This record gives sequence, C-alpha cells and structure tokens, in this order.
Amino acid sequence: MMILKLNALIAAGAGLALAAAGTAAGAVIASSSPVSRGGVIHGCYRKHAIRGSHFVTLQNVGTRCPRGTVAISWNEKGPQGSPGPQGSPGPQGSPGPGLVYATASGTSGPVITTSGSYSFDITFVANNTTSSTVTADCGVLVPAGAGGPTLQAIFSSTDQIPANASTVLTLTGMGKLAAGATPTIGCTSLDGTQVLPILNAQWWVAPVQTAG
Repeated sequence: MMILKLNALIAAGAGLALAAAGTAAGAVIASSSPVSRGGVIHGCYRKHAIRGSHFVTLQNVGTRCPRGTVAISWNEKGPQGSPGPQGSPGPQGSPGPGLVYATASGTSGPVITTSGSYSFDITFVANNTTSSTVTADCGVLVPAGAGGPTLQAIFSSTDQIPANASTVLTLTGMGKLAAGATPTIGCTSLDGTQVLPILNAQWWVAPVQTAG
C-alpha cells in the first residue's frame, strides 16, 4: 500500500509540474490584450450570420478563437493617405520695409541729402504748343559738375507729343546723385530746337541699396 501511495504522489507531483510549465509557456505566447506590439488588432468573427450580420469579438494575442468562429486581424494604423485638397489662402502678411519716398511737385524734385543711388517715379504733362508733332527726349537732369550750370540726364525716354496738345507722361528709373543735388525734369526735341514746357510734375524719389 505504501508503494502505491508513493507512486500516486510522484505522479501527482509530475502533473503539477507539467501544468505549471504549460502555464509559464502559455504566458510567453499569449497576451492579455488583443493588440500586438506591432499594432495589429486580433479578433474572431462568427461564421453563422443573423440577418446578414456576423458578430465580431476581440481576441487576446496568442489565443485561439472559440469554435465556430474565424480569426481575423487588422492594423491599428493604416497606410498614409493621399494629400488632401489645397487649403484656402492665408491672411495678407504685413508690409515689408519697402522704399521710403520723398515727394515734390513741379519741374524740380526733392533735394538729395545723402549721396547714393535713387529710384525715381515721376508723372508730368509735356505741353506741345506747335502745329506739328514733336519727338522729344524727356529725362531727369542733374548738374554736370558741383554747382555747375550744365545739366546732364541720368536717365530719359523718347516720346511723341502731338501738335497743340498736352500729353501725360511717366518717367521711371534709377540714378546716382550727390548730396545737395536737386534733380529737375526736362523735355527737348530730338533736333535740339525746342524745349517743351513741363506742367504738373509729381515726384517720388527713394534711396536704394545696390550690391557692392
């Protein structure tokens, strides 16, 4: 009898050891969550449909689905979608530093206080009092020398002024001026025989920075 009892205890102990080993092995494979570390969700759906619907349940990772169900899985995060439509334009930005203009009226522009390069934008009226069309060279003039009487054009344009007419013209350009210079505007016929009167000239002059 003692031999039988001892054999029974040994068998029982071996069964407990196997059960414990099985539990430990299962803990490594199975998980208490239906979501794997890689972001895959596991579940089971029942094959039998009720009015076209199949019941779906979440299933812990590493465990088997119950009988009558089929294992399924899907990613927790899908692939990158295609770009969406263009958004609406944002609000208008604040103005940049831009140019700081000095203004003047008449044939003479503003007095230049600092030597350098300047941007000019001038509108004026050239008056042709003759009975024929005049092709004139209109430009911005500055003294050729320091305080000298001779004027030279820093930029100009050629325009046709109809007979007995006043024509609104625009001069836009850049030029270098010395401190103390006062630019003026003038229109002379190409043959040099006529100087056309200038009316209602409006000046916008601003210093600009140039490379070098």
